[in-house]
Amino acid sequence: MNATVRDNISIANLLGTCGPGSSVSARSPPTASGMRQALRIKTPASCKSQNLSGGTNKKSLISRWLLTSGDS
Repeated sequence: MNATVRDNISIANLLGTCGPGSSVSARSPPTASGMRQALRIKTPASCKSQNLSGGTNKKSLISRWLLTSGDS
């Protein structure tokens, strides 16, 4: 809950967002911002998840797992 929205969305898909020799922060923002747009999460990516309303927090959690679909 202390992490940002971008980090919370990207954390479950670290292997998908990071390739060899790349950093998490370099690759995760486009993916996280795409999910924020798709689910209409209206908050800055740098906002902490603990500051979100219940519905918005659920959207960020759902988007986290939608990013992992197809990886298994």
